[in-house]
Amino acid sequence: MVLPSNIQNDQAYKEIRARIRAGGEERRPSSSPPPKAGFNEERVRYILLDITIGGVRNYYAGHEEDPNSVEAVRRWDAGVRVINAELFDRVILQNRGWTLVYKGTERAINGMDVKLTGD
Repeated sequence: MVLPSNIQNDQAYKEIRARIRAGGEERRPSSSPPPKAGFNEERVRYILLDITIGGVRNYYAGHEEDPNSVEAVRRWDAGVRVINAELFDRVILQNRGWTLVYKGTERAINGMDVKLTGD
């Protein structure tokens, strides 16, 4: 039996989320304001995944006005890497452009699901 694509996508999402949770305690962004450094951890992890999958480090390095990009590039250059990139895809979604999604879905990721070396 073939399921409709939205149900298949939902099942794929649930399987990926289960794999992420199996790797350790799930991390979520806090509701507190960003740290004094001015970057957002969820966004920094999103950018690190984009650099990993899309090979777009230089794109983010060109955004020195964005503290999230600056922090992601700083970490990348220091050797921090994404260790669960196989769970995600980089796709073009209608009206959104390039978007990082959970593999097999069109659901945009939560950056806190991105695991880094040193986590």
